[in-house]
Amino acid sequence: MTPGLDGQTTSVPIHGFFARQFAVDTTKAQDFFDGLFGVFLPVLCFLADPLVFRENGGSLGIYSKYQLLAYTFSAIQIATLLTWRTFSRRLTWMAAPIGGVFLAGSLFSTVIGVFILPFSLIGMFMLIGFAGFIPFVTAFVYLRTGIRALKAHHTTRFVNSPITLTIPAAILAIALPLIISNNVSSLVSISVTEVLYGDKQTAEVAVSRLKRMPFLSEREMRRMVVAYHNELDPEKREALSQHYKEVTGRAIEFRSRTMD
Repeated sequence: MTPGLDGQTTSVPIHGFFARQFAVDTTKAQDFFDGLFGVFLPVLCFLADPLVFRENGGSLGIYSKYQLLAYTFSAIQIATLLTWRTFSRRLTWMAAPIGGVFLAGSLFSTVIGVFILPFSLIGMFMLIGFAGFIPFVTAFVYLRTGIRALKAHHTTRFVNSPITLTIPAAILAIALPLIISNNVSSLVSISVTEVLYGDKQTAEVAVSRLKRMPFLSEREMRRMVVAYHNELDPEKREALSQHYKEVTGRAIEFRSRTMD
């Protein structure tokens, strides 16, 4: 309470730390924080991933099976975050579903953080483990942005409650990466199997299909490397080497040596 000009006391709203974090108006510091932990560091972690999704030293990542799912989900979240940060004033009519996408992203980032937590704790002794806590901070960024988007929602005569659009958007944000990753992974797996065990014509068709794929998981391509590594027939080894070169643009011989 503070005295007013007329001698009467007036109340002055005081916003605490947590209240400011979820206020509709953002600060420059918050914008920088969200860009750092919502875009830059997640991408950097994927690129420098030492053991979670990517192959390292000839060994598959711990959760390499979910590599495409994690990449697809994160790409959608990052693209949505950048779009909202740039055009939020023009997208108030889409604020509710966008908020749902962010809430799904917050949940997904938390799940990643929990799954890699044991390895993050172990890695803390080598300092690199601290990077494993970034998903928790990223989850906070998406949660905060999602709540702000919901607050920016404009009620219309068609949509009274933002939840009407938020929940379906959140479900779609989770289902879409699952569907994409499952379909792409299945097609890549079938194609690699045809390269390894099909006749010459079947293998060539499969190679052509793999070259057009938007993503090739390291787990599936490793099957070709293992087959080459264990193959004793020089002719089959040469064929596998050519196929692998066509698909990836890299030499299979080098990958095979790293397995030793």
